[in-house]
Amino acid sequence: MKNQEEIMLHQSHHPFLNSSERIEPRFFAHLLSASLLALCFALTVPGLAQAKPANPHPGQQSEPSPAVRWGPVLGIMQSDAASLQWATNVPMSCAVELDGVVATPTTARGIYHAARLTGLKQDSAYKARIVMTAPKKQKTFSASFGFRTPPKALKNWTFLAFGDTRTNHDAHGKIIQTLLKAFPRPEFLIHTGDLTENGTLPALWDRFFEIERPVLERMPFLAVCGNHEQRGPTYFGMFSNPLSQGNRPCSWYSFRYGNAVFLVLDPKDRFSEQTGFIDRVLSAADRDGVKWRIVACHYPVFSSGPHGNNQQEIDNWAPLFEKYHVQLAFFGHDHLYERNVKEPVTYLTLGGGGAPLYQPKQGLNPYSVKLLSILHLARITVSETALSVSVIGLDGNPIDSFTIK
Repeated sequence: MKNQEEIMLHQSHHPFLNSSERIEPRFFAHLLSASLLALCFALTVPGLAQAKPANPHPGQQSEPSPAVRWGPVLGIMQSDAASLQWATNVPMSCAVELDGVVATPTTARGIYHAARLTGLKQDSAYKARIVMTAPKKQKTFSASFGFRTPPKALKNWTFLAFGDTRTNHDAHGKIIQTLLKAFPRPEFLIHTGDLTENGTLPALWDRFFEIERPVLERMPFLAVCGNHEQRGPTYFGMFSNPLSQGNRPCSWYSFRYGNAVFLVLDPKDRFSEQTGFIDRVLSAADRDGVKWRIVACHYPVFSSGPHGNNQQEIDNWAPLFEKYHVQLAFFGHDHLYERNVKEPVTYLTLGGGGAPLYQPKQGLNPYSVKLLSILHLARITVSETALSVSVIGLDGNPIDSFTIK
């Protein structure tokens, strides 16, 4: 019986195009005296008396044309459904046109929009675009984008994980180049948090989405909430979260994907309630015989970085991970790579996505088996019998690899 707090997901292969074109507003600032002078001149010069001014209301700004500013972001996928989130340059009404038919309702909060595309066929390609209607404007269309629904049956698949992209945009861009060259078509990517330096500043999100555009064009993108997101509206507006309802943003949830269950956690958001949620989700996975249990969170349980261990997680969450045999948990926050093993759990710190690297504290963590201050990302291959993890640096070469059975 499916747990209501989980979403059943399967494999996805997603060619996905992003439209983030921006059309700048024109400004017209004609003084009344200048307009009168121009009119007098026009009446004395043949042909000019018929010319129409570009703006009939001198001194007023023209309204910007509707445009997608960020996204679309393809989020949680199912074999018969897909989720999309995007932001427009100004508040407006939107719809999604799917294979030429505008039939998908959307929800909106200001500039943020979301759509759940349902009734889809498994393992099928679709073409879509966003239809925008701003006040006093005709309909405008985004660039077309495509995606493919996953098949129902899934046994072997791959996903990527990395995090802390926030500060050094050049390094962030190099990580993306390495990712696309080494792993061009994973099933999805999970970002372990701290996407930008300050999650309340739109200009920093402009830069983030510009760098991530080729990733968003190719794969579903899930994001963990980090401290630098500052629980701002863009995180909740742009990244799919099935437990967020109404005015209660929720930065933790679970989903099933093939033969694995994922827990996306945030210890800064109602910790005790979340602890009960972890117990229920893992208990259901245990009852249903789900093979792999995987956790994603920004704040590490164990870390040799400057932030150190998280005692609250050690006391409350680690015992649940051990009880229900979670095999893999990955984090960010400390800008380095570390593999900790406290059976049966392998804990990875994947904080090398572009932020300034930290110098590790050697020898302080008894569970550490690999510790490097280096930019990196991870590929996790999931089969019926093993989790195979490969962590690579900017040159595409492995810095660590291991298998969990």
